[in-house]
Amino acid sequence: MDGKYYNLNIIKEGISHIHDLAVNRNDDSIYFTYEDVSQNVLNRVLGHIDIGTKVATVIQGIRNATAIAIDNFNNKIYVGGADGLFRINEHKVPERLPIQDD
Repeated sequence: MDGKYYNLNIIKEGISHIHDLAVNRNDDSIYFTYEDVSQNVLNRVLGHIDIGTKVATVIQGIRNATAIAIDNFNNKIYVGGADGLFRINEHKVPERLPIQDD
């Protein structure tokens, strides 16, 4: 690209149909959504990779995860899904945020 050579480094194999990707600089991890093609029903799943160890995990509890936002200043991860907005806590467990009309 542009007359430069780049080395490709595969972090994790076997993950396909990635839709959203966000980097958390506080703990050097990547959050991403991907299509779970193992079921007959289309479902987007939230995944997490620790860049240092290259360990990938699936974060359960968010149906059709579609968007990820990371607040690196406050070290908060937010994910939108079919059932609302969630915050991922320090144990990588989603907590549904209350949405209230004023």
